[in-house]
Amino acid sequence: MLQPPSSGIYVFLGDHHGLIDFSRLLKAHVEDRISEYVVIAVDERLYTEDPHTYLLKIYLQPMTDTVLLLVPRPPLNDDWDHFLDDVRRRNTMPPINGFAQVYKGSAVPIFAAFLYDAVHTYALALHATLTSGDDMRNGTALIAHIRNTTYTSYDVYIDRQGDAEGNYTLLTFDVHQPDSKLNLFRDIKWRNGGPPRDEPKCGFHGEKCEHKSPIAVIVGIAAGFGRPERSR
Repeated sequence: MLQPPSSGIYVFLGDHHGLIDFSRLLKAHVEDRISEYVVIAVDERLYTEDPHTYLLKIYLQPMTDTVLLLVPRPPLNDDWDHFLDDVRRRNTMPPINGFAQVYKGSAVPIFAAFLYDAVHTYALALHATLTSGDDMRNGTALIAHIRNTTYTSYDVYIDRQGDAEGNYTLLTFDVHQPDSKLNLFRDIKWRNGGPPRDEPKCGFHGEKCEHKSPIAVIVGIAAGFGRPERSR
């Protein structure tokens, strides 16, 4: 690992094992200056109310308050639990023909909800296209019915440009809180009273600060004293 700058914000994309290793290395390199850094990690796992799943309290202490986790918001659909049970049940049916005992109570990958939302959104747009008298092969008309709509499972909005706006929550671990509770409405308690700088004061290479060598300063002073006065 290269020597990190005097302060900075790191965005980490990887599994939680890599996050643990990266955070430990960062802590070892900067030691007491750890409060001048923050690591923002993305966790795409299915939402759970167990804080240990996200915050990794045991493995990341004492740098837990330096790690922020960007996680998907919990599903807002009232039928979410029914959807999960339905996915498990359908996995036991043809053509998958899985064993019911295997899927009973097992975790359902979040990609199942993504797939459902994609097919459901397309089906609604196709129905609206045909109802309005347009050709189903007209991609422009089809996309027009997808814009400004919302996903079913995760309440994700598709804007007028056709871009999906993700629903995410920023989590951190409060080292001053003895019990591990997931609180979605608490402000981040920074060690230094505020977030760290996104770059060092003088830039990553010192380019934002003017540096003069001691020799240049001495020469400048000597030149000033040695300048003859003009005669009047």
